[in-house]
Amino acid sequence: RRHTYISKTGKMGCNKTTSERGNRLAVFLPLWHEPLPHILLAPKALRDIHTLRKCCGKHEIGFLGSVKKIDDTTYLIQQTFIPPQRVGKYHCEFEQRSLGTFYYDLLSREKTGVQLANSLLFWGHIHPNNDVRPSIQDEAQMSRFSHNEFFIRGIFGKAMGVIFTVFNYKNRIQIIDCPWDVASMSNTKREAELLAEMRNK
Repeated sequence: RRHTYISKTGKMGCNKTTSERGNRLAVFLPLWHEPLPHILLAPKALRDIHTLRKCCGKHEIGFLGSVKKIDDTTYLIQQTFIPPQRVGKYHCEFEQRSLGTFYYDLLSREKTGVQLANSLLFWGHIHPNNDVRPSIQDEAQMSRFSHNEFFIRGIFGKAMGVIFTVFNYKNRIQIIDCPWDVASMSNTKREAELLAEMRNK
């Protein structure tokens, strides 16, 4: 498994246990003493992503997802939506006006529209070349979501591979390559209960 690391934005002093990554600083696991975020994918969301992987051809395709925070470290991605976007072999980009229209339509759709719109805290996209490392454009795209307390990014290879990154905007921290699993919708509540019991022992 790849080395999971914490990337702290902004200028920091560098020492032997850290390494520079552009204008960010990667702080490796020995320095991190908090539980890592754990991403759960609902089966429906996973099926949608597999379909997009199969059908995207040679283009990057982006999608948003609704997120339910189960507890302090567990995030459930429940369903996916495809907003208007510009796509190419090496990029997919949401324009601010198109995103505004997408959110407006979502808010007008049903009584729970406000709750659903506020839960769209995941951006995923397919890299057709199977390289799941973020591009410069991928990093720049995240600034569109920085008004949130947190946001999750998932980069999927067309054939295989995925990296989930949790952007903790409140504390200006990125947690890269978070562990993930497929969730059973029926046992999500019980899983949260078990996690709470374990942490209280």
